[in-house]
Amino acid sequence: AINTFKEIRMVKTENEIDILREAAHRNEIALDYAIEQIEPGLPLGEIELAHARKWGELDGRGKWLIANIHGLNSGIIKSGDWMKLDSVGVYKGYHGDVGRTVMIGDPPYELVRRIEANTKASRLTYEAIRPGMKFTEASKIFGDLMKQEGVERGFGSAHNVGLEHTDQPWPTGSEQLDSFVQDLTFENGTVFTLDMPYNE
Repeated sequence: AINTFKEIRMVKTENEIDILREAAHRNEIALDYAIEQIEPGLPLGEIELAHARKWGELDGRGKWLIANIHGLNSGIIKSGDWMKLDSVGVYKGYHGDVGRTVMIGDPPYELVRRIEANTKASRLTYEAIRPGMKFTEASKIFGDLMKQEGVERGFGSAHNVGLEHTDQPWPTGSEQLDSFVQDLTFENGTVFTLDMPYNE
C-alpha cells in the first residue's frame, strides 16, 4: 500500500509539472546565489546556509545542499579546490533538484575533460529518452557515451522528482532495490533528474 501512491505519482499532472518547473527554477537561483558566496577561507557548511537563506527569500525551503571536497563535506575552502554541489529545495510541497561542479581557481585538464565529456553525454542521453524506455537503458546510454569520450567510470542514474526527492516506488521490506529499478519506465508526464556524478 505504501508504494501504491508512489506508483500513481510516477506520472505528473500539468499543474504539478508547472509547480515542479518553478521549484527547479527557484532552486537554481538559490544554488547560484550560494555559489556566488564561495571564496577561499569559507567553511564548507556556509554554502548550505547561503542556499537556505536564499530559499527563504523565494517563498520556499532549502532541503539540503551537500558540498563535497575530496569526498568530505566539512572543512575550509582553499584555492585549487573543486567541489560537487548537490542541492534540493521545496516549493509548494514539490522538489527541485540541481547539481553543479565548482572550481576555485583554474581547473586541471583532467577535470575539464571529464566535465566536457559529461556535458556531451548528458545532452545526448536526454535527447534519446522516450516514453516506454527503461531507466536502466538511459543509464547504459550515458555510460556508453562516456566511454566513447574516454571516461571509463562514467555513471548516470535517473530518478523521479515530485512530492519527494526520489518520487518513485521503493523497497519497504525484504524486496531488492534492483527489482524496483529494473521496472522503472519513462512515461508521458514523468518528471526526473539524471544524476551523473564522477566519484573517485
